[in-house]
Amino acid sequence: MKKVIKRKIYDTDTAKQLAFKYVGEFGEACGYEERLYITKRGLYFIFGCGGSDSPYSEPTIKPITKEHADEWETETNEDKGAPAAKTGKAKRTAKTKTPKAGKTGKPGRTRKSPAKKTVKPAETAAAAETAETAAVPAAEDNS
Repeated sequence: MKKVIKRKIYDTDTAKQLAFKYVGEFGEACGYEERLYITKRGLYFIFGCGGSDSPYSEPTIKPITKEHADEWETETNEDKGAPAAKTGKAKRTAKTKTPKAGKTGKPGRTRKSPAKKTVKPAETAAAAETAETAAVPAAEDNS
């Protein structure tokens, strides 16, 4: 739904949904749902729709302040335990982007330098001594 209020555009298709709340069951005349949105310009609004006896008998967009949005979200999260209301956070979907071409010229592939191994000098000397002592008995057994 798209609505212009005081020269500001509120559109549920382009705004980001932050949270939602269902009151009642689907099809009930007094049941309704509210969804909290934020626009690209940082404006908050609530979209509500519901049955004929609900506060939202017709789909409605109601602009609100950030403070009111925070209060609404807090109240919604507190109501999670109430059996009549279903609440939750909206799922955020990531936009997929086409990977850029790397140095290899193929999309999505970039060159990586090999991982460097750090070896302590004491470990290197101990490993060399172990290798030498292992080779000496083998030479003696062959004689």
